[in-house]
Amino acid sequence: MSLRRHFLAASLALALVSPGIPLSAEPFTFQGFLEQSGSPLNGNANLAFKLYDAQSGGTQQGATITANTYPVLDGVFTIDLNFAGVAFADANRWLQVEVNGTPMGPRIEILPAPVAGSARALQGRGVSATAPASGQVLKWNGSVWAPAADAGGSSYTAGAGLLLNGTEFSANVGGSGAANSVAHSDHGHYGQVFTGSSALQGLHISQGNSDTGATALFAIAQSATGVTNGVVGVTNSSSSAAVGVLGNATATSGLTIGVRGFTASDAGFGVRGEATASSGTTHGVWGESLSPTGRGVLGWSRATSGVNYGLYGRSDSPEGKGVLGWNAATTGATAYGVWGEAASNAGRAVFGDATATSGNTFGVYGRAASTSGTGVRGDASATSGATIGVHGSSASPLGTGVKGTGRYGVLGEGLEYGVVGSTSADGFTNGVYGVTNHSSGTGRGVYGLAVSPTAFGVVGFNAAGAGAAYGVVGESASPDGVGVLGGGGTGVRGVTALGTGTGVRAENTATSGAGGGHALEVVGNLPSGDSMTVDANGTSNAWAIRARSAGTSVLNAALTTAGVSGSTISATVNSTSGRAGQFINSAPGGQAAQFIGNVDVSGTLSKGGGSFKIDHPLDPANKYLLHSFVESPDMMNVYNGNITTDRNGYATVELPDWFETLNRDFRYQLTVIGTFAQAIVSQKVAQNRFEIRTNVPQVEVSWQVTGIRQDAWAEKNRIPVELDKAPAEKGRFLHPEAHGQLADKRIGAVADTKE
Repeated sequence: MSLRRHFLAASLALALVSPGIPLSAEPFTFQGFLEQSGSPLNGNANLAFKLYDAQSGGTQQGATITANTYPVLDGVFTIDLNFAGVAFADANRWLQVEVNGTPMGPRIEILPAPVAGSARALQGRGVSATAPASGQVLKWNGSVWAPAADAGGSSYTAGAGLLLNGTEFSANVGGSGAANSVAHSDHGHYGQVFTGSSALQGLHISQGNSDTGATALFAIAQSATGVTNGVVGVTNSSSSAAVGVLGNATATSGLTIGVRGFTASDAGFGVRGEATASSGTTHGVWGESLSPTGRGVLGWSRATSGVNYGLYGRSDSPEGKGVLGWNAATTGATAYGVWGEAASNAGRAVFGDATATSGNTFGVYGRAASTSGTGVRGDASATSGATIGVHGSSASPLGTGVKGTGRYGVLGEGLEYGVVGSTSADGFTNGVYGVTNHSSGTGRGVYGLAVSPTAFGVVGFNAAGAGAAYGVVGESASPDGVGVLGGGGTGVRGVTALGTGTGVRAENTATSGAGGGHALEVVGNLPSGDSMTVDANGTSNAWAIRARSAGTSVLNAALTTAGVSGSTISATVNSTSGRAGQFINSAPGGQAAQFIGNVDVSGTLSKGGGSFKIDHPLDPANKYLLHSFVESPDMMNVYNGNITTDRNGYATVELPDWFETLNRDFRYQLTVIGTFAQAIVSQKVAQNRFEIRTNVPQVEVSWQVTGIRQDAWAEKNRIPVELDKAPAEKGRFLHPEAHGQLADKRIGAVADTKE
């Protein structure tokens, strides 16, 4: 099969002078002529069209266009092709045609050759009727060519305080309506803003020199005495954003200073800012620095003697603040609102002095709004000497040396002591007294924190050598309160090194009341945890638990489990001669233990006797019925039932499928019922069944089979029929009263009651 081809334009706005398509890959019409064996093809053909960037090989451009079962008449077919998204500008494109899966070669080169079909067209696209203005060019806006500003052009606008004449700028000096203005007066350069805009500056000077000693504005007060001012910043605006003097050091590195002022007068001010507005959050001096090591405001007193101040803040308002230090950073471990340093060995980095003789005054008041913040933190970083992180003292008998409020009343950190409190007065005095006044929530009177695995959050130590001295005393006035609450891996741990001491002692001293009080209450809420673990690591008669009740008709220990599963008591011992539990009632006829409910014994049960005890079936409200157990020296299982022989006198007894696995050494008993007949075991147990035969047909036979256990547990735990007593048990009895002996002859009787 061979192909002859040519193209026809599909766009009405375009006419192609030679085979080709528009640059923008619009739809175009393709016409071909197919011959088969020298004759024009009539019928249908499967057509496929692919676009490539090379005559051979190369990369396909866009998607394949397919037309299956496409009609061909007298060898001619015509089809519209649209390779959407394929660019044709400055690139060769080659069309490959496939007929019935066979490429028709060679590929056809597609050449862009449009001719404008209208005067208002550019590269086949429409042009706006509006002519470009000065400084504009034609740009494609996605639908037409339209006038737009030249991207390479520049436009100029005069800023506030400037004049623009063509492309030249000049300063607008002293104009009464100027946004920014500069005037000359006795103050040197005097800047004044005549408009009400909040973003205008009276004087704006910039220094472009990179020299480290360059100064944009340097003001000197020549007078050597009096209240002279290097720079005075005044704002009369009531705006909350008004600033008397704004110093802004925008350099991102280096020891930059937002505002730095000097004065040579002994009563002068290096920098003095006044905000005279009577309302609004005004600032006398506001300093900002963007440098990570910069200073928004630096106050430095160079005098080496005298009561001088590097930075002095004063407020005459009862709600005012002499100095407010604010760090707006929301992250970072070392962001400081106020930082004070003193190089003197007797200096004070920060000194707060409340000189009023009455009122709720504070020498230093620290507050932190963060849930993990610290109101006041004192850090003494010296590695030797009696250093103090925070030292608070009060001369008033009702005063407070240190008072902290916030999440933590006082948080102290130190190499040895976080907080040290002491008192030298006699009577009911407190070395450290912590108070939380909140009537709700989880406030803490005193909070101690330690991060070392061997450190202590709080240590209470009483150095008295005698008397009922307490290291820590916890009390609660609430009837539902807790005297001491401990948390962590071990809630409360009590340790004593005395042989007669008690690690933890719980005591309820109440002698009256409705009852229900506890000397010790232990509650565990962990699903798989233990409410209490008691270890006795001593030897001999060291008891893990001693429980004694002096009352009558009471339980010595009442243990209950609220869960649907689990054990109220779990006792474990790893000793062939030890017992996980021992219950003794030395009174004759008394009960050592009572089980109400089912009892599961996984090992061997040894007993003096045994019976079942039930409510009497004839008089269950007033009597019991008891039957003795059937005993055997063997581990014997008993199986029985009734069966009737067939018309030939035979019957097969089917036993469980585990019967022969569990048992061995079978014994049989047969009894005929209702008639005189003979019965025998005609076939012994085999394949978990045995056969009975009677000498007459259809006889009911009652049968019984016994077997000796041979399971794995039984084979390893055979019960000895006779056993000698251990040397410690010889001369003692399980039931001494049955042999006319006293109760102290009972095996297992405890001689040391530790009363």
